[in-house]
Amino acid sequence: MIIAGGSCGPTLRDLCGAPAYTYTFEAGEEIPGLWEKILEGEKMNYGMSAGSPGLDEGQYNDHGIVPGHAYSLLCGRVVRDRHGETVHLVKLRNPWKEGEWNGRFSD
Repeated sequence: MIIAGGSCGPTLRDLCGAPAYTYTFEAGEEIPGLWEKILEGEKMNYGMSAGSPGLDEGQYNDHGIVPGHAYSLLCGRVVRDRHGETVHLVKLRNPWKEGEWNGRFSD
């Protein structure tokens, strides 16, 4: 089976039988319950995905993310930054097996 484009949530639900939730939001916007769903998905070993906004033209933006692209969401972690502020981080994998985030909290 080949899946080209589309929405990952319903596809994961259909393939795995796990619950699927779709959230659309702007950067910095708080979505009540979203972080808990990410942690639950990780704990239950559900397939998870995240998409970037924009139009996928196969090019990386300044931070190493492809606009309009789907990523595997592997895990979530809570860390404290150098100012002691709590930050929620997610680990994403590009299915192209290349490219890397180079913004804040990168290697």
